[in-house]
Amino acid sequence: MKTQDIILSGILETYATGICTEEETLQVQQWLIEFPELNVELEAIQSSIESYVIANAIKPSSKVKESLFASLNLKDNIQTPASTAKIIAPTTFNFRTAWSIAAAILLLLSFSATYTYYNKYKDTSTELAQTKKSMNDIAKLNEELTQSGKIVSNPSSIPVSLNGLESMPAAKAKIFWVKESGDVFIDATNLPEAPEGKQYQFWAIVNGVPVNGGLIVQTKSGSFRLQRMQSFGKAEAFAISLEKSGGNPTPTTVVSIGKVI
Repeated sequence: MKTQDIILSGILETYATGICTEEETLQVQQWLIEFPELNVELEAIQSSIESYVIANAIKPSSKVKESLFASLNLKDNIQTPASTAKIIAPTTFNFRTAWSIAAAILLLLSFSATYTYYNKYKDTSTELAQTKKSMNDIAKLNEELTQSGKIVSNPSSIPVSLNGLESMPAAKAKIFWVKESGDVFIDATNLPEAPEGKQYQFWAIVNGVPVNGGLIVQTKSGSFRLQRMQSFGKAEAFAISLEKSGGNPTPTTVVSIGKVI
């Protein structure tokens, strides 16, 4: 058990007031030896209880003396020895103190239990939120995979392989061009990670002129994902260039190209 778990359990408060069972007392004493830092916490608890008792102590009424003397058949003019007075005062005070200590214990245990359950509730809420997010992410991924599967299996989809040029041989990608609708999807998962400050940009070659098809959003390697690009009614080829982040109006460094067969 960790020291924080011991502190939050409230057992140190019960130990400090002497109401632990024998088994609990032995366990706490063992923990105090094993975890010296618990001694500091125990001293703080004892100090808090003492301060609470002193602050809430009630001074005995002056009638206490009269009632006590009457019960002992003593006259008011009899001088009470100092030692006797010391015995009487604590008797009345201890009765009040017992209630103060009990109230302090209940208060401390209440705070401890509230704090413990609050943390458990907070942890549970956090785990629930994380679980919901994970489920939403999985549902979104499943939907993307389903849509991607439909595009790949569509008889109207024309696959176009883009091969890396000499400047970047590893820059490979695949295009799925739905000729009937003109929709274009790119699988760029095999593209090398773009250098810092750079971004891949997609182009369609229409009548010999490169037309901007949009910036490519890279995914983690091995994670299949089709990204919808700008639609084209016709194209002779598709290309990918490496540009500064944010792209360019015209391609500067073409790294991959593929002709439509």
